[in-house]
Amino acid sequence: MRIISPGCKVVRKYGHATGINKPYLKYRLSQGGKSRNKAKSAIMTYQVYRYVGYGPLRSACFFLSYALHGIWKYR
Repeated sequence: MRIISPGCKVVRKYGHATGINKPYLKYRLSQGGKSRNKAKSAIMTYQVYRYVGYGPLRSACFFLSYALHGIWKYR
């Protein structure tokens, strides 16, 4: 086990935390998976904004923000 940094939000909120070095989740990538095809994933994200009731322009702005944050995160 590893000790989590005292500056971590979880530690500040709950007082104590430890990490584990054992995988508790396994997943498989498939050819038709949603996260495999980035264009399909992008279209689905935009459609979610439309589905929840935002107009086309606002949905486009939200999607642009989502995309830019994703690019910034993995640059």
